[in-house]
Amino acid sequence: MAVATEPADSIATDSIAAIEKAMSKKLDEVTVEGKTHWHNVKGSTYLPTKKQKNAAATATDLLALMAIPEIRATLASETVTTRDGQSVSLFVNYFPADANDLTGMRVQDCARVEYLVAPTDPRFQGAEYVINFIMQEYEYGGYTKIMAVQRILDINYNKENLFSRFTYRKMTFDILTNPTYLIDNHSGSSTYSTLRLTNADGNEYLLHRNQIYDKSHYRRLEVPVTFRATYNSEKLQFRNTLSFSHSHYYKCQSSGKLVYEPSLGEDYSWLTNNPSRVNSLAYNGSLYISLPREFSLSFAPQFIYTHTNSTSIYSRSGADIVDRNARENAYRILGKLNLRKQFGQKHSVFFEILGGDDISRLIYSGTNNFDDKYYSSILAGTIGYAFFINNLMVNIDGGYAWEQSSINGLKANDYYPFAHLFSRWSINSKNAATLSFQYATNSTAISQRASDVITSNEFMDKTGNPNLRNSRHITLRLYYDYTVNSNISLYAGGSFFMFSDRPAEEYIPYNEGRQLIRQIYNSGNYYKGNIQAGTDLSLFSKKVSFSIGPNLSMYKTTGIGATSFTDFSFYARAQYHFGDFTLYGSVNSPAKQFGETNGVIYKPEWSYSLYLIWGKNEWNVRLETFNIFGKGWNNGTSKMESPYYSFLRYNYGTGRHPGIGLCVSYTFGYGKKVMRGNESENVQQAQSAIM
Repeated sequence: MAVATEPADSIATDSIAAIEKAMSKKLDEVTVEGKTHWHNVKGSTYLPTKKQKNAAATATDLLALMAIPEIRATLASETVTTRDGQSVSLFVNYFPADANDLTGMRVQDCARVEYLVAPTDPRFQGAEYVINFIMQEYEYGGYTKIMAVQRILDINYNKENLFSRFTYRKMTFDILTNPTYLIDNHSGSSTYSTLRLTNADGNEYLLHRNQIYDKSHYRRLEVPVTFRATYNSEKLQFRNTLSFSHSHYYKCQSSGKLVYEPSLGEDYSWLTNNPSRVNSLAYNGSLYISLPREFSLSFAPQFIYTHTNSTSIYSRSGADIVDRNARENAYRILGKLNLRKQFGQKHSVFFEILGGDDISRLIYSGTNNFDDKYYSSILAGTIGYAFFINNLMVNIDGGYAWEQSSINGLKANDYYPFAHLFSRWSINSKNAATLSFQYATNSTAISQRASDVITSNEFMDKTGNPNLRNSRHITLRLYYDYTVNSNISLYAGGSFFMFSDRPAEEYIPYNEGRQLIRQIYNSGNYYKGNIQAGTDLSLFSKKVSFSIGPNLSMYKTTGIGATSFTDFSFYARAQYHFGDFTLYGSVNSPAKQFGETNGVIYKPEWSYSLYLIWGKNEWNVRLETFNIFGKGWNNGTSKMESPYYSFLRYNYGTGRHPGIGLCVSYTFGYGKKVMRGNESENVQQAQSAIM
């Protein structure tokens, strides 16, 4: 549970209204030409245009169309990151937003979008990078949004979304569901592997095992339902969210040919089948109280229960080598309490306590029989201080954490400090620099510490390591932004990440060398560096816009599987608004990914997409095309080399094959909206131990 790596930073004023009033003053900001966006020491604020809102079916669509330089968002995707791939926390009117909120948003009600770095407002719950959508609210009434998505050619994917919101005075009620049905007959992999084994005479030899993919059948049904109640007053906010999700992979099968060299006498066929059923119940709460004397108190409780029933079958020429069932009950209990004191507009201090448990009861039966009990606990305390001086913001915090994990009664304790520093210098109306530093801990997953020996295939087993230690990491980021005018912006910067004493997978002889076993040890460090630059350009009153950004990544590991390499990649986006239509296109070059633990280097294929959108008032229709000139089903290749086991894997699927999609949404509203002066300015699951 790596919760303690999050910085806790927040700020309070006498009331929520006072915060918003203070924000509307735009402390030390200088508005750029056209007043479509502005920057200050807290971050940046952007005003979406009517054309952008008409073209956006969801909140993330709006971010992609606005082309906010500090983040990366793509049309028809729920993922939002910083320029160097760090997660961005999304909020709507200062409340945390999940995927359902983003899909169900009535985009026409969006008044402005704020990008904030280490915000001190306590309602952001200590998030490092934040997007906050400021929406028009309702005195009474609300809206209902219906959306349907269908994709064909590459995959048969259907998703229906229903989001309904009703407000009466200070209370708001949401109910939402988005069942999804998927048919996929093209996902699988061909793995060409080399194993160093020992024969019956005690001599080592190389076995080439080629598991060649032929066909697959995947069927998945997901049905989530969420109910939420929110109370919002001048000095008190609270929200209670109750959600249930059912996910059923009732067919998860792939097969092909199995060839050995030296030959084992004949060629074989192989088949895997991994159906699963997951039910999850979750509660998430948030409470914010503005207290006298510029104190504030916030509390965020969470409870998640997940039941998983999964089957793993691997057979060779009809004979089952693996036939294993896993049943798991997993629980997560977490709470975070924050007390903050504000000193005027420029200084604040806070104290925070975080505590929680992850608990798992896991039973394997069949090929492997185990009855396991796991838990992981954390308790952390944090003290922080933030100040604003002219155009400079500095937010710093530090604390100490205790973690305890238990694997079938074998306990391990870890005590560690952590610290964060965020600073933003708004030099003038066109120049800003952002610096951040983090020292924190990556907690090992329950599945990495499990001692069970699990069979993967006829020559490979895998296990975890109960003695695995947590790892520390250091992250440093520095970025510089230059706004030429309201139509041109440039940025450059970089980041450095060091993951020390990392958990590393190693393959060693097992069963007198006739097999191999994958184990995990703490070994060496993982380093990653990024150098980036980019530009955003708008023309013809923002009817046409372009974004392009090159990226140079440098990777290195020491210890087990030591290696290093450099990779260059880039992205490009373009959009054109004409009448009620928008044409949007994106291109991504292959960007290699390097596993911190397993040493696998993954290289994807090129990807590109083109969208034609018609949007007017409450209607939005989007025609989607993906990789329309692509060929084949290869998404990319994975490669790993080690003394006893190496492989080259071709990953097949729908990610790079030509595909066509259609998305239609309609929103109807009712009631009376509240106008304020400053407005114009997937269900969670508990951690699993299944390997």
